[in-house]
Amino acid sequence: MDKRQIGYLIVVAILLAWVSVTLAETVPEEAQRYMARGSAAVEMVKTPKDYERAVREFEQAAKLAPNWPDVYFSLGSVQAKAGNYGEAMRYYKRYLELAPKAPNAAKIREEIYKFEYRVEQENLKKDLRKERGRFSLEDGVIYDSQLGLEWAPSNGQVLNHNQAEGYARGLSFAGGGWRLPTRDELKSLYDKTKPGNVDPVFGVGNMGVWTSELYNEIPSNPCAVFFNFSKGGEYAHTNTFTHNVLAVRSGQSIVLDSENKGLRTYKSQ
Repeated sequence: MDKRQIGYLIVVAILLAWVSVTLAETVPEEAQRYMARGSAAVEMVKTPKDYERAVREFEQAAKLAPNWPDVYFSLGSVQAKAGNYGEAMRYYKRYLELAPKAPNAAKIREEIYKFEYRVEQENLKKDLRKERGRFSLEDGVIYDSQLGLEWAPSNGQVLNHNQAEGYARGLSFAGGGWRLPTRDELKSLYDKTKPGNVDPVFGVGNMGVWTSELYNEIPSNPCAVFFNFSKGGEYAHTNTFTHNVLAVRSGQSIVLDSENKGLRTYKSQ
């Protein structure tokens, strides 16, 4: 547990003590249970995405005790740590509505003002990305303004499928939360007008790139799917074969349609 998590738990404990006298009989035990589960989830956080688990627990507590100030403080704190400043601002405002004289009210108002500025700057960034075109590189992260995905450059990683999955999940670059892409996410990058059929910013022109998907039509020969930018299609290789690696995060994965479920096999050389 890092210092920020310890600090968060200390503040929550103080606030719980502050309102416990007035709310002990009005907060359902089940709501308190979800509150405790959310705090436990915070203790277990390893990446910003892990805060989603805590959010789900705290939201359940809020449904059961909609007028409990503490739960909105917790939701605001967790959303802020996850980088969701608009949501953090919304929950903090609700907290102040329910507990305007809370010991930390002035501090929370200050945080709200900071979140307002952050949201404004994020909106400016989004507008700038649209002006630059579909892909833009900021602090080493490739932003896809069309699909809302974020990509990590390949860095020349050529691995087998198991290694590729471990590499993507363990990538701590820019806050972590990375994974291997679906085949349709990779297919969306295919562009015959670009050198190597993919925007040069990705650094994988004319190369095969692993997807997160497996190909189990031959039980005795486990395979995984990769996208071949040179040929412009999806193929399957044994898991031990090596291909390039791209990692992706956030946004919504592209949903496969019925016409794209077929897969051509590609024998290893």
